[in-house]
Amino acid sequence: MVKLFIRIPILLMAVVLVYFNIRLFHTQSYNADLGYDEDVYAQLQHLKTELHQKNAAIKMQQFFPEGFIFINALYALTWCELVDSNTDSTIKKEAIEEVDWAISEILSEYAKSSFNEELPLKYGVFYRGWTNYVIAQRINLGTTSSSLKQLFKQNCDEISEAYEKSESPYLESYYMAAWPADNMLAVASLNLGEQILAGSHSPKSILPIWLEKVKKLLDDDGRIPHGVQWETGKTIEASKGNSMSLMLCFLYDIDSSFAKSQFINYKENFLDERLGLPGIREHAKGLAGDGDIDSGPVIWEIGGAASIVGQRTMATYSEWNVYLGLRNSIEAFGAAYIWNGKKKYVFGQMPMADAFIAWSNVAAKESTIKTTSNWRWKFQLGSAFVLLIFSLLGKISLK
Repeated sequence: MVKLFIRIPILLMAVVLVYFNIRLFHTQSYNADLGYDEDVYAQLQHLKTELHQKNAAIKMQQFFPEGFIFINALYALTWCELVDSNTDSTIKKEAIEEVDWAISEILSEYAKSSFNEELPLKYGVFYRGWTNYVIAQRINLGTTSSSLKQLFKQNCDEISEAYEKSESPYLESYYMAAWPADNMLAVASLNLGEQILAGSHSPKSILPIWLEKVKKLLDDDGRIPHGVQWETGKTIEASKGNSMSLMLCFLYDIDSSFAKSQFINYKENFLDERLGLPGIREHAKGLAGDGDIDSGPVIWEIGGAASIVGQRTMATYSEWNVYLGLRNSIEAFGAAYIWNGKKKYVFGQMPMADAFIAWSNVAAKESTIKTTSNWRWKFQLGSAFVLLIFSLLGKISLK
């Protein structure tokens, strides 16, 4: 009996280790005939049920200050990227319907109720930025109403005017509180506005002036800060992994040269490795700190949100070894599975995580990913060593 109690835990740990190694070889299933990623579609089907039938957005608002907006926006943006000109018309029709539904949720009075209507930019830059960026991507899908286009133009005009009147490059999200990441979405929406509203209807561009201000207000390490003083834009919180990962996804389209220099700094200081697998630190190398509501869990200095969004960041900058390492590590440690056409992570217990993972997974098709080396080899070597130890322990227990 004693031998049995020794062998069972050894066997279970060996099975888990083998499972992790198998999951690290995960590939996304792309339906070439219908033109869409089946894995991402399955994730969206899970989120569709959670949002439509189980009030997931309202539940997420109870956990996160911007949970309602975040999950609806990410859901919409993932649908927008899932489809292209080669996608089956039925799938594309579903995508448009779901994006329109998510936008109606974002524009609802409930969504606005968490934000201050009296700010210089009505409802604050977080709400207006994410809203306008989602609307821009919806317009790019085509077949939309003139009223939505008019709303987009009005938003662009009001956001541009707010930046023109502000000394700081960072508008408030809440009363006397500003964060650069929230502003990045607003500016990214203006950048799209330059394309969507081209010609005489294009909003006056504030991008060059905004970028110049941002570059003058970097933190002591030369990166865009996490938190700033709302009036001046001066750093009050140095850069963090979660916000850097997010901002770099959008900065690339605003100013690719500046974005690449920020990415190099980010990669040198936030990309790290644990057990031979990549992860994005919440705090830069040499610094320690706890997690918060934005970071999600921080384990062994690796940030949950930083790594999930960092996966998309790596796709944006074509760092495919790291992208695949992050994606497949999330598949393994997130215990991803598909059941009844729905794909869930961590047993579907945190829809917000599922939404962020879907948005990162849709960033690249499997055929786009070009790895240059075996990024798994350290974990595989370590696994082989541990399995050898387990085997020896098992033999000893039989004696």
